Amino acid sequence: MRRQYHFRPSSNGYFAWDVHRLVELASCLPARLIDLDEIDELDQSYWFDPGGAPTCRAIAEHFKLMRAADLRHP
Repeated sequence: MRRQYHFRPSSNGYFAWDVHRLVELASCLPARLIDLDEIDELDQSYWFDPGGAPTCRAIAEHFKLMRAADLRHP
C-alpha cells in the first residue's frame, strides 16, 4: 500500500492520520459490516481543494489507486 495520510479540518486546524499507522493499530480489531449510510464522507468533498472541482484526469488517477487497493484494508 502506498504511503497515505488523511487530513480532516477541525476548529483547531487540521487533524492528520497516517493511514499505515491506523492499519497497524486496527489490525487486532474485528471486522464488521456497516451500512454505507453510516459513512458521512461519501457525501463530502474532501479529496480536492476547497471550492475546486475534480478534473477527469484526477478522477482517473484515483480510479487507478482504487483498483490497486488491498481489499483487506478498504
